[in-house]
Amino acid sequence: MIAVKVLVNEEDKARIICPHCGDRRTVNVEKYKNRAEPLKVKCKCHGTFDVFFESRRAERKDTYLQGYFRKLPEYEEWGKILVRNVSRLGIGFVTLTTHNVKSGDQIRITVTSDKEERADVDKDATVKFVEDKYLGCEFTEPLEFEEALPLHLMT
Repeated sequence: MIAVKVLVNEEDKARIICPHCGDRRTVNVEKYKNRAEPLKVKCKCHGTFDVFFESRRAERKDTYLQGYFRKLPEYEEWGKILVRNVSRLGIGFVTLTTHNVKSGDQIRITVTSDKEERADVDKDATVKFVEDKYLGCEFTEPLEFEEALPLHLMT
């Protein structure tokens, strides 16, 4: 069975695209959005597939970029990172060294492209999730279009 992940917006609507025929439907998913198991969907083309709903305020894009983090306020700790995903509102990354960062800490994240020495992103963030060397963070201020575009183009 084919499975697809669908982003649910703030109005509880999701755009479901059939992986068999490409038919697109925007539907209200309020009663399905918190399901742990997938929803089985049958398209008008008679193709069936599973749908997992993901509620986010902004879509995350998988990536593989390098950078570093610094723990605020005094840059008391820093480390190199590999960015795994990014959105206008947040970032997920793996540290390359052990760290003492915990949920609620404030950090500054700097991400650079391989081709240029200038920082593509240099933003403050709040750590929301820590699992071993993986950190999920929310930017203090959302990325502006000009900041987000290079990150999406490099992935």
